[in-house]
Amino acid sequence: MPKALGADRYALKREIIRIRKSVPRSNDSSRGRIEKKLFHLEKQIQASVKKKIRRKENLPEIIYNESLPISAKKEDIIRAISENRVVIISG
Repeated sequence: MPKALGADRYALKREIIRIRKSVPRSNDSSRGRIEKKLFHLEKQIQASVKKKIRRKENLPEIIYNESLPISAKKEDIIRAISENRVVIISG
């Protein structure tokens, strides 16, 4: 499930749980419904994974305006953000 969008994971996991709960009490007549639910769930997962891939491929490029004074401190700011939970930048 880690390849699916984070926003979709909860709903997909809930659907998996619902399907699992319905399997033990299922009979031959309900097997078709379960297979249909599994097919639908598989389609939802595939759509979520594709959407995540598309989003990742279409991330905007970060462009730093070098004319701004803060650009000189870009590397320091990046390091501070990666090393600390909270970073306050003022100026």
